[in-house]
Amino acid sequence: MYAEDKFLNKEERSAPLPRRKMLGEILVERGILTRLTVERVLNLCKRSGIRFGSILEEIGLVTGEELSAALAIQFNYKTIANFASSRFEQRLLGLVPAETAVTHTIFPLKVQGNTLALAMADPTNDKVLANLGENIQMRIYPVIATRAEIKKAIAMHYFNNSLQEMENNTIMVVDDDRCVREQMEAILKKEGYKVVTVHDAMEAFRVILTNKPKLILTDKEMPKFNGYNLLESLRTIPETRGIPVILVSASANPNEEAKAYEKGFADFIGKPLVEGSLKAKVRRAITNHNHLSAHSGAGMLFN
Repeated sequence: MYAEDKFLNKEERSAPLPRRKMLGEILVERGILTRLTVERVLNLCKRSGIRFGSILEEIGLVTGEELSAALAIQFNYKTIANFASSRFEQRLLGLVPAETAVTHTIFPLKVQGNTLALAMADPTNDKVLANLGENIQMRIYPVIATRAEIKKAIAMHYFNNSLQEMENNTIMVVDDDRCVREQMEAILKKEGYKVVTVHDAMEAFRVILTNKPKLILTDKEMPKFNGYNLLESLRTIPETRGIPVILVSASANPNEEAKAYEKGFADFIGKPLVEGSLKAKVRRAITNHNHLSAHSGAGMLFN
């Protein structure tokens, strides 16, 4: 069963947009947030550089459904829910590459004429819509959905997988060198960790999307996506933003290490690997992450 045709109604598409309210204003009007909470979250946005809606959902002040409904009101778009279990043909999925779907949390719903109905969690990302429309030579009609539902659809239809939780001691190793993967896996398994190894960043995305690891160790140089690209992409998705990532590189020099910390990596490990250093840095990254998680949440508003 496909998404309903009604969200492609011609009259609704051509209707003039009303004055666009601020997202916080809508949530206050709907009784979900207070004005004081909105002010505090806006201050947190300024300090962190994270978008308003992302912070709200990430720290649990709104649900995904509440956020989607408010965004739909703000942009005068339709919403869609519970579509992940619907049937989608491969030629439809082919309009949006898996990498694009994962990176931007979007999913193709239906083609009608020269219009592609596209599920998206962030309707402010005009550049993504423009680039996709130009690439496939179609008009894009955004439909608001929760991040969770879009992720579920991507996992099921692009990767033939279902969402599940990894054990909380799972570490992912991303490296195109099989020997390095096997060496890391052997060392970490002796420490009691469950280890998942993948050979490139796109495969890492597939696994991370359906299983959230406790920590990621990624090589710097890999085909297509390098370690820096992987970290940057993970940071754009609220559900993966908080996963600590350690950069592993053969360029073990002070400048490379400083750059890694500057970009937001939890730590830096040089090659060739030293077992003691690897174990210590993994333990430290997980300990720091647990400490930060314990002190995150709504309390961030009062810092």
